[in-house]
Amino acid sequence: MSQTAINFDSDSIRVLPVAMQGSHCKQCDKPQARWELTRAPKGEGFICSLCMLYETRWGEENKPHLLAFVDAVVEHTGKPILMDTGRIVKVADADRIFQAIVAENKVTSLRRKMWRMRHA
Repeated sequence: MSQTAINFDSDSIRVLPVAMQGSHCKQCDKPQARWELTRAPKGEGFICSLCMLYETRWGEENKPHLLAFVDAVVEHTGKPILMDTGRIVKVADADRIFQAIVAENKVTSLRRKMWRMRHA
């Protein structure tokens, strides 16, 4: 999937602890937050995957790449994702896509660090 990679600072977000998942998203106010923005004041950065993908500046900047990334994930996993007018419909699908983006960026970041250490 590397040709469809979407840049994201994976240090700026973390998965909420299980007991806190389902807190209200600060963007849409629905009880579906899964993430916490690490640079926001404590408890103020809860956000759901749908809002992260479509209601943030990062999401807007990456809109052209997101559809290609979704297609690559669907092709790789064989699991369809319901879309409507270019947007993911289900929260669970948005969680799956955003988790893939974060994971891929963490792996890429680690590979870069390891390369720099070997070539320092």
